[in-house]
Amino acid sequence: MVKNLSLFIFIILSFTSCSKKAADTPLATVPERLELSPSSKTVLVGNTTNFTTSFFNNQGVAATVPTNVTWSSLNNSIATVNAQGLITGIAAGQTSITVTYNTISATALITVTSNTVSDRLEISSPTNSINAGTSTTFTLTYFNNMGNQAPVPSGVVWSSLNSGIANVNQQGVVSGITIGQTSIKATLNTIVANAVITVTANQERLEISPGNLNLSAGNTGTFTLTYFNSQGMQAPVPSGVVWSSMNTNMATVNQQGMVTGVAVGQTNILATLNALTASASVTISANNQLATITLLPNNILEINKTQFSTVTATGFTSNGTAIPGLAFTFNTSNNNLVSVLNNGIVQGIEYGTANVTATSASIFSPPLMVQVIRSGSFVNMGSVGIGKLKIENGDLKLQTSANFVVNPSTPDLRIYL
Repeated sequence: MVKNLSLFIFIILSFTSCSKKAADTPLATVPERLELSPSSKTVLVGNTTNFTTSFFNNQGVAATVPTNVTWSSLNNSIATVNAQGLITGIAAGQTSITVTYNTISATALITVTSNTVSDRLEISSPTNSINAGTSTTFTLTYFNNMGNQAPVPSGVVWSSLNSGIANVNQQGVVSGITIGQTSIKATLNTIVANAVITVTANQERLEISPGNLNLSAGNTGTFTLTYFNSQGMQAPVPSGVVWSSMNTNMATVNQQGMVTGVAVGQTNILATLNALTASASVTISANNQLATITLLPNNILEINKTQFSTVTATGFTSNGTAIPGLAFTFNTSNNNLVSVLNNGIVQGIEYGTANVTATSASIFSPPLMVQVIRSGSFVNMGSVGIGKLKIENGDLKLQTSANFVVNPSTPDLRIYL
C-alpha cells in the first residue's frame, strides 16, 4: 500500500514538473525598430526633401510604418520637419532629424547648403555661319537652379543685336540679311543667353558657257548652263530656269538654251532662276553658207535638136539670201540626149528628155527637165500657129500653140506622126 502510494506521488510530481517547464518557455522576439535612409542628405536653403522611413516589428519583419510616429529636428534654425517628415532647409548648417514611435526612434543627418546655381539658358546651332538669303534654327536649352536640364519655360524673347545683318523670329529661326556678324539673344526674365552668327556672301550662281557664241544668220548654236549652290558647290540645275534674248530681232533662244541667229549684230542671252541671272553674248555674222541652189528656168526647158540654151544657177543661204560669185558644176542625166557645160550652156543632142542639175559645196539643185523637141510654124494651107513634136515617157506627141487654127476650106490639113 505504501509502495503504490509512493509510485502515485512520483507520477504526479513528474507531470507537474513537465507542465511547468513548457509554460515558462517564451516566444523568440526582437525589439521593434525604425530606420531612416539614406543616413544623410543635403538640401538647398529654401528647398525641401525627405528621408525614407522603414519599420520592423518584433519578429524582425518589415511592416507598415505606424501612423502615430513623430518627427523632430535637433535645430529648427537650420532645418525644420513637419508631421509628414517633409524637411525644409532654413539656413546653411547641419542638424539631425529624428522619427519616434513609442520608445523607439531613428535619426539621420541633414546638411543645408546655400551653394545654389543660377537658372541658365544655352543656345545651340547647327552652324554659326550662314549665307545671306538663307536661314538656320537656334535651339534653346534651360537648366534650373539645381543645374538640371528642364523644359524651357514660356516667355522667352528672341532678338538680334543688328537685324540689318540677321534677324530672328520667336521660334529661334535666324535669317541672314547681308554680310556681317551680329549677336542673337534669348531672354527669360533676368536670364540671357547669347550666340554669334556670321552672315557670308551667298555663293549661289548660274554660269553660261561659252561666254560668247558666234553664229551665222539662220544657223543655230547651244549654250550650256551650270548651277552653283549657296556654298559655291556645283549642283544639278534646278527646274524653273527661263531663257530669253535681249534682242529677238538679232537672235532668239528656246528654253533648252538653243540660239538661232536672225540678223547681223550682237545681243545678250539671259538665263534666269528666281533672283539669279547669268548672261552670255551671241554675235551674228552674215550667212554666206550655201544652203540651197535653184535653177532658171525652174520648170521645163524645151530646145530643138542642135539648139543651145542657158541654164542659170543661184545659191542661197538658209535665210534665203542669195550668195554671189559661187562656182557651179552642171550635170546631165543623159549625155546622148542633152549636153551641158559648166557655164550652164545646154545643147540638144537627140530627141528625148534628160535632167540637168547644178552642184556647189556638195549642195545639189532640184533637177531641171530638158526636152529636145522638133518645132515649127504652120504656113500656107490656111493654117496659123506653132507645132511641137516631143517625146514624153517614150511616146511621140504633137503639141500645138494656143493660137493654132486651120482654114476649114480645102485642101485639108493632115498630120501624120
